[in-house]
Amino acid sequence: MLIMYLHTTPACTLIWMESKDMLYALSCILKKRGIIKSRCAFYKLFKNPGDSVQVQWSGEKFALLAYLLYILHERNIFITTGTRGYFAFAERHFCDFSENKLKEDCLKNLCYRVRREDVRFALVRAEVNEIVKAISGS
Repeated sequence: MLIMYLHTTPACTLIWMESKDMLYALSCILKKRGIIKSRCAFYKLFKNPGDSVQVQWSGEKFALLAYLLYILHERNIFITTGTRGYFAFAERHFCDFSENKLKEDCLKNLCYRVRREDVRFALVRAEVNEIVKAISGS
């Protein structure tokens, strides 16, 4: 008799390390700019989201999502638990306004391009820096 054990890895979770006010400010900025449809859904990502939470994000702004996640993680504004990274987490929980899912590794690839291609993504980097400055007060 063959017994198979399925190795399941714990899903990645995001833990917001800064004040709730900072997370609230971020969700307000994203909503005001028309980047997300629901502040509540975005907020839930950091509060035990489960598999059902889907954040609708402007399809034209996925490069901003990738770079924003990268910067927030680099500055320890949020940390991750589990074995999968925050890009894989985001690809499960973000979709565009038409509810089309993201493809695997698309955010990681986008972030790489934003960080490497100076001219093409300068506006994305500037917008992320502006958002982070607004929520952190520095």
